[in-house]
Amino acid sequence: MSDLSTRVRLRREQLGLSQEELARRMGYRSRSSITKLEKGINDLPQSKVEELAQALETTPAALLGLDPARITVAGSDAGGLMALHVALPDHPARWSLFRKKAPLPPGPAAVALFRGVCDLTAQSAFKLGGMMPPDQRDAVNPLRRVQRGLPPLFASHGGRDRLLPWRNSERLAELWRKKKNRSRFELLDVADHTFYHFNVNAAYFEQLLNSWSAFMVEQGIWEYNEGMDTGLLG
Repeated sequence: MSDLSTRVRLRREQLGLSQEELARRMGYRSRSSITKLEKGINDLPQSKVEELAQALETTPAALLGLDPARITVAGSDAGGLMALHVALPDHPARWSLFRKKAPLPPGPAAVALFRGVCDLTAQSAFKLGGMMPPDQRDAVNPLRRVQRGLPPLFASHGGRDRLLPWRNSERLAELWRKKKNRSRFELLDVADHTFYHFNVNAAYFEQLLNSWSAFMVEQGIWEYNEGMDTGLLG
């Protein structure tokens, strides 16, 4: 039986619901699906997580056993830009471009960039922001929206990256600190654009994970464990 199965059963019992009642809330014809879920026979499809959370009058994070205070968003390239959009405060023009409705609070506990796109005015980011009118591009440009009260930022980059200049990542981390937020910039000076690919250079990959882990422990977001010192390469 999985932890999810146990949480579903305990929450259902806490609400005083029978399996049949929960099945009806989910739109099922019988309790069979709930029974199999609680016994760990069937997995819960990702598409059903939010619906089941609503039926159990809880949140998806609680249902999945996640601590919202420890959730970190991370990404590389355009994925890094998306991670920044999640971490930075809402902006009406931004949501008119990317979302139909504003996000639900709270924001992430931290954000991590692995060679992320952080300046839409840079030549390297032209395909992402170059076709936008200047006012719309500025509305979504992370470097123009950094302010106080942001979550800790871990940014990393390869010093020999020819596709995305590492100076932009460094600039973002400096601006983050200038606004009284916490940040760390990790430069792998002889690494290129593939610096965080394990199958390209395992040593760089481990250096990156060790630095990121240490930063997260310092911020009190992750808990220290002895495995962090052992490393992937022994």
